Amino acid sequence: MKYKVKYQEKGKIKTLLLTEDEYLEENSLPLNIISIKKTIELSTLFSSKKRVSKRALINILNELNLMLEANILFDDAFEILIDSNKDKTIKDFLLKLKYSFSNHLDLEQSLKEFRVDSFVISLFKIIQNSGEPKRHIKTLYEILKEEDEVKKQIKKVFAYPLILVSSFLFALIGIFNFVVPKFENMFLQNDMKLSFATKSLFLVKNIFENYLLFIIVILSLVLFFIYLIYSKSEKIKFFVHRIIFEKLFIVSKIYKLRIMYRFFYIVNSLLQGRYEFHETIIKSKTLINNKYFLDKITRIDSSVKSGKSIYHSFKKSDIFDELVLNIIRTAEISNSLEKTSYEIRTIYKKRFNEKVEIFSILIEPIFFILIMLLIVWIIMAIFVPLWSIGDILKI
Repeated sequence: MKYKVKYQEKGKIKTLLLTEDEYLEENSLPLNIISIKKTIELSTLFSSKKRVSKRALINILNELNLMLEANILFDDAFEILIDSNKDKTIKDFLLKLKYSFSNHLDLEQSLKEFRVDSFVISLFKIIQNSGEPKRHIKTLYEILKEEDEVKKQIKKVFAYPLILVSSFLFALIGIFNFVVPKFENMFLQNDMKLSFATKSLFLVKNIFENYLLFIIVILSLVLFFIYLIYSKSEKIKFFVHRIIFEKLFIVSKIYKLRIMYRFFYIVNSLLQGRYEFHETIIKSKTLINNKYFLDKITRIDSSVKSGKSIYHSFKKSDIFDELVLNIIRTAEISNSLEKTSYEIRTIYKKRFNEKVEIFSILIEPIFFILIMLLIVWIIMAIFVPLWSIGDILKI
């Protein structure tokens, strides 16, 4: 990562490019700074990082939690894990993690050579700042385990339709390469009057045959530049995240319920870890990836800070339904936020499961209908002209 510093000197606007180490050094910045922007380097964008899988992390945390529960000291538990792991990447990761915890270093900087989910890094930061790792390792393990189960559930829903579509696409490639060209020659030789379905099939075949590579390159470049713009602009991120959260048919509902379930799962876990509600909201904000939802939770936090009730703050955000708001109001009156946050978490989990189930029921027939329409199109394009040839031969 580099930093582009724009500053004024002797009446002129100048630009200075600093590396991350130079940027962090004292007295490295010039006077009269106008703006500082992070720059994306192509070399770092495609650089290979050591991958630490979510499954490996869950196993590590499970072992660490069991050792801490057995009253083994935190540093000793890490040493046992490091010695028992044969995987070099995991061993290096554990060494860096232990060193960061022991010396109170920034985890994001210490683990930058590893490809680890930012959500996991944020959870480790909460543990590091808590000063009580034993109590919170179990919470982190449970959160990651739950996340893994939710992802498996989503993958299970999409697995069969994706296999179905992939198989059909391979079949389509075979048809365009080996079947359609033979029929095209036959129809052209007989100077037949072609239907719209046949013309459109031959057009798609010609595009596929002559321009496929060009289309793939153009799409790849467009997607790459969209990603660059998206990664640099917070406004575009906010806009995209809002669309995903609110505007996509069925998908937004499932995504929203998953985000809500994750949020209340974390809130409940932190409240069980004896954090105050206000502190829980602050820490949970570091675990939210969706900018739109983060903005809503930040507004809730600001409203509570200004003296408004928790119920009023959540209601003002306009993203929670009446049932959840009534439970929050009851919790605030009875001072039972820990218990009720678990109930809300359970409600969102149930709703999420129901929506995923409905989606899985709907998605298969939708894919079947689309595939059926494509098959009908190919039949109309190829076999109808063949029947016409048959009728001509009979005459």
